[in-house]
Amino acid sequence: MKLVAFLLLLCSAALAEEPCVVKFSVVRMDDLNNVEQGFSPKTLDWFEKKMAKKHPGLCYDPGAAPVVLFFSAKPAVYHGVRTVTTSSTHNDPVNGTVTDTSGQEVGTVSGTVQTTSQSSYGAPYEVDYDRLYLSIEQKQPDGTWKVLHNFSGKTLHPEMFWVCTHNCHPKNKLVEDALDWLQKGGLTDSRQSALP
Repeated sequence: MKLVAFLLLLCSAALAEEPCVVKFSVVRMDDLNNVEQGFSPKTLDWFEKKMAKKHPGLCYDPGAAPVVLFFSAKPAVYHGVRTVTTSSTHNDPVNGTVTDTSGQEVGTVSGTVQTTSQSSYGAPYEVDYDRLYLSIEQKQPDGTWKVLHNFSGKTLHPEMFWVCTHNCHPKNKLVEDALDWLQKGGLTDSRQSALP
């Protein structure tokens, strides 16, 4: 009985561990050409909680893996137009004579009338942001690296009351897109093209 329980435990442990089909690492380069390897602690936590289960067989290796997700960023500027509404209030003098229905003068009026006017126009504005690039690169037998596929995204995100409403984690989105590509056989499927 103990032998059977031990064998079941061994089999369940073997089934629980998925074989590593693709080992990958992450390298980031900023616009000053500073290079950093590996996920940040926050991104690693996100990967382990959400992506590792979604992409079995893809294993993160912080060391020298044969596949690298290479991040880079370039500064960019968004040029847009926003609607600006202005309002102005001013007092205008009013003087007049009051007449009855027969045309007889019955009094005079003297005072001011307050007038408010609004106008709207399109005003140009600019926002600085980073354009993100992620390249999937594979180490070749001669030690060089070959770019297999490219992804790009923006760090711009809309906000409502200073809270991000869309594209809040653009780097995570690029990692997820790259992992999807690898999971679908991007390294071996010639039908998945590499983008320039």
